[in-house]
Amino acid sequence: MLWIIDLALLAACVAELARLRDALRQAAAFEEAAKSMERRAAEEICRADRLAKALRESEDRLCEAMQTAETLRRASRYNNGMAREFANIFAFNGTEEGQADLTDG
Repeated sequence: MLWIIDLALLAACVAELARLRDALRQAAAFEEAAKSMERRAAEEICRADRLAKALRESEDRLCEAMQTAETLRRASRYNNGMAREFANIFAFNGTEEGQADLTDG
């Protein structure tokens, strides 16, 4: 009878050992999945950093382009004013009609 109890205990231990091996395999699979997710997260963080850098550079270029456009608008207004003045100077013929601003229309 003692021998039967030992066999039952041995069978229970074997079953428990099989369950523990399955749990270890599952834990190893979870660990590998976690490592894979960690690598993917690191890659996504690097990608996000590159995109953020590109966005900052793009915003900087846009700001520079807007400043250049404003400088060109100011220069254009200055040049238009100078052109009117030169046109008035060259149109002056010594009379009041010649003194009129060409832009008075």
